[in-house]
Amino acid sequence: TIEGLFAVRKAKFSEYPSVPEELDLVNRDDQITFEYGLDDTDLDKQEMLDVFRVDKDFDANEKLWRSIRSEILGESDDSSGGSSGSESDDEDDSDDDEEEGGEGDNWGGPTGVAGHQDSGIVDLTEQDLI
Repeated sequence: TIEGLFAVRKAKFSEYPSVPEELDLVNRDDQITFEYGLDDTDLDKQEMLDVFRVDKDFDANEKLWRSIRSEILGESDDSSGGSSGSESDDEDDSDDDEEEGGEGDNWGGPTGVAGHQDSGIVDLTEQDLI
């Protein structure tokens, strides 16, 4: 009831702690917090990070990131099995062929899934209408 809600509010929500004791793992003295105001003038905003810049060494950097990704995820480009290594080389060659052909629709993106997948979701909100 509404009377019960007002009673809880009057008691300053003492029965309902914001952080349960079993989840309060760090002592208040050990916590490191940073408080910034919206009007602080001494902050380094780094506004140049919001500007798009063309990467002239995109292909080299992409290969570097692929090697780092495979190292982190445990994927090995130079597998112990000779046949699996040649298969990955064939896949890389086919990717290069697709990129040279100009077929951007087959690019897998960050997920690695090639091709366009229709989710079946239709936007009926009419937000695009003028």
